[in-house]
Amino acid sequence: MARRDVALSDVRISARLRPGLRFVLREGAWAVVAAIVAVLGGWTHWIPLRLARWLALGSLRGNTARDQPAMRTILFGIAFILLWYVALTILLVRWLEWAPAVLSLAVLFAAAHAHRVLRGRATRAARRARTYLALRSDPALQTRAVVEIDAMLTDALALERALISSP
Repeated sequence: MARRDVALSDVRISARLRPGLRFVLREGAWAVVAAIVAVLGGWTHWIPLRLARWLALGSLRGNTARDQPAMRTILFGIAFILLWYVALTILLVRWLEWAPAVLSLAVLFAAAHAHRVLRGRATRAARRARTYLALRSDPALQTRAVVEIDAMLTDALALERALISSP
């Protein structure tokens, strides 16, 4: 299982073609959405975060404390992100008026949050896809794994009952 990078939590997924096709269609649609959101969310915050990192490293030339670059990057990052949103607000209000500017900022803020959420979903989908492919390539693997997992679970439950019932 480890050699094929198969997660134990996914060992019971169906290795049949129809569920695999549904998975590809569903996760493919999410991947397109995630790509758009990732570009929008990443682009929006790239400049202020790069400035924060550059300033944090530049301000610590003589300091050898290991935690200082990270802490300063966080502090400068918060300040630069806030300034970035203020600057974007001013530009968008002058360019688009208030209502579209507020809507645009809400979309940018949501994209930044969704970027983090969808990245976790993409990682999980890639792991499930690897598991599916491993189970499709070796049908006996799933049977052996399920038998072993069930045996370990039975042993663990028996051990738990024994430990609870002993004085």
